Amino acid sequence: MQRKIIARMDPKVKDYLAEKRQQEQQDRNILLIRLGLYEEKREYSNKASNDYPEWDSEQKKYVRITRIPCKVSDEEYEEILKYSKSDSSAQEETNRIENFLIHMGAIIIFIGIIGGVILGLNSPVEGIIIALSACISGAILMVLGRISIKLSNIEDGVYASGCMKK
Repeated sequence: MQRKIIARMDPKVKDYLAEKRQQEQQDRNILLIRLGLYEEKREYSNKASNDYPEWDSEQKKYVRITRIPCKVSDEEYEEILKYSKSDSSAQEETNRIENFLIHMGAIIIFIGIIGGVILGLNSPVEGIIIALSACISGAILMVLGRISIKLSNIEDGVYASGCMKK
């Protein structure tokens, strides 16, 4: 019955569903690797390159380590998901810190501009200096928060793809 439905399915719908299934499998693999449920595959080379970034002192060769997620059934994966939600508290804590930096930067900019305007009524030069320094300080905090978020996303992607050890 399902084969008949798939055979009559619009090609755009087929492509969409295939893309979603592939994304779901990729997310599943990332979670399994993040939780340490993987096997390491090591490949060696005599030359250093982007493909072989690390030196194995035991083998005296350059090595590429690929993480291959364990094969799990749908039932096992659902069980893993149930327990992995409690493990995600560390990631949420990191996101809280990064969001705190971004929000504090915005608050510093806002307070600095208001303080600069108020101080600028008596001394325009000091008001401009206060407002500019607050804008620069706040912008730095906001940029650091965003860079930290991007780096953690990149780190998760690189480790999950198996390119590096964590």
